[in-house]
Amino acid sequence: MAPSPEIPKTMKAVQVTAYNEPYKLNTSVPVPDPSTLGPHDLLVKIAAASHCHTDEMVRSGVFGTELPCTGSHEGAGTVVAVGGSSSSSSGTSGGDGGSGTTASGDASGTAATGGYHHPQSGSPSAGGVEAMTPVNISASGATTTTTTTTTLPGRSVAATSTDGKSTSAGGVEAFTPVNTTAEHSTPIAPGSSSTTTTPSAQRPFRVGDRVMCGLPFHPCGSCADCIGGPDSLRRGQYCTNLQGHVGVHLPGNFAEYVVVDARSTTHLPDAITFTSAAPLACAGRTVWRGVTTCGLTRGVAGQWLAIVGAGGGLGHLGVQFARGMGFNVVAVDARDDGLEVTRKLRDQQKKTTKGSTAGGGGGGGGGMFTTEVVVIDARDGKDSVVEQVRAVTAGLGADATLNLSDSPDAAALSAAVTRMHGTMVQIAQPENVSVPFQELVFRDIRVRGSLLCSAEESAEMVAFIAEQGGEARGGVVVEKNVFWGLEKLVAEGAEGKGKGEVMELVGGGKIRGKAVVVVDAEQVKGDDRIGAKY
Repeated sequence: MAPSPEIPKTMKAVQVTAYNEPYKLNTSVPVPDPSTLGPHDLLVKIAAASHCHTDEMVRSGVFGTELPCTGSHEGAGTVVAVGGSSSSSSGTSGGDGGSGTTASGDASGTAATGGYHHPQSGSPSAGGVEAMTPVNISASGATTTTTTTTTLPGRSVAATSTDGKSTSAGGVEAFTPVNTTAEHSTPIAPGSSSTTTTPSAQRPFRVGDRVMCGLPFHPCGSCADCIGGPDSLRRGQYCTNLQGHVGVHLPGNFAEYVVVDARSTTHLPDAITFTSAAPLACAGRTVWRGVTTCGLTRGVAGQWLAIVGAGGGLGHLGVQFARGMGFNVVAVDARDDGLEVTRKLRDQQKKTTKGSTAGGGGGGGGGMFTTEVVVIDARDGKDSVVEQVRAVTAGLGADATLNLSDSPDAAALSAAVTRMHGTMVQIAQPENVSVPFQELVFRDIRVRGSLLCSAEESAEMVAFIAEQGGEARGGVVVEKNVFWGLEKLVAEGAEGKGKGEVMELVGGGKIRGKAVVVVDAEQVKGDDRIGAKY
């Protein structure tokens, strides 16, 4: 093991020190000793970390977190030390010269102690849940490739025009197209099932690697969920023997350094900035899995995905992921700010999509088609929302729906806008999920839950974002509010006794996207030097 000689003994960290009390800034927290790192552990110097609703649940004691505990389960930074079972090898990693020290990221591991309740929960203002994930890298450094196939019979719907704007019936706002080409994925024949191959860049971690931090920490490595099972992408994120999640039961990312598990950490492409990667560590990973496992087929025209809570921290990413895969989107939100975010996305992204123009039946010849985003205000009422959705979906409803809102009525609305025999994916985590029996019995709506990405899915997500490009290319844009310094989480000079600028924004209900805190300005400024721009 070759820890950096520049690692200090103490650091700044923003911590929960008492339930239902503001954060406290502690300037003398011990930095984890690199010599104590376990076989799969990484010590990461945090560049940026972000806030989500789960952090508020930690502060309120929902998970019984042992205090004090450093907040935030969303972080990104640079590896400065790797665990004790690392092996030496030469070469470079992530475009930077590595030290040759590598960390194992394979699926094996020592059984952790104690059960754990998964902590994700959606932000009421964001209408969603924030995510958690693992990365699978063989100890030998060998790369791995996973292929997933999902199929949904498509609907033959004429392609919309490519002139840009269109206005649908019922006063619903509509718009445009997005590129579905994902160069990191296996090409998809028009009309075929969706076959996604994750990038082969699953490699050991080295000192100097840029990473998106993992959340699950020390899965057992031996239960059915850790080793695979019928769903090859269901791995350690569902392990019930986890030691915990970073930032929930274990010290989190609102600190200068954090220890994370290599198996739940993702190499960060140079194109993605640290300030975008932090929110993606949770919000992105969660909604990515919802979109990719909802049963729709990539690259096939005429499919509709409804997203309830579309303007929040997860939702605005879900809209963009869906369009990038060639799906039409019904974006439903009940907040003025959320609706404005979705309208902005609708109007900015104007690309044609290559694939089948004949629905899931095939035979489209790989032509060009456009995707639409229609924006609907949930405050119009359930009946009106359903009518508006059916007006743009040939009277059938959305082929699948993601529910990212923890509003008491959101699940029922999500089921109602879904076509008969369609799938509703429940991602938000209110105390109870209520759906009228008629939706389940008479309309055969299939309800399933989704937690977060696997390691392979997480790697695919960041590759997808890097290849789609940012706003200028009509690609994925992470809506964020950036604050410089951990001090912004607490009241100035109050040592954690006040709310601070970040928490004032979060608590005000007017936030658009995510609140991101720059922890290490030098790392963030360094993004420009390597060409990170998304």
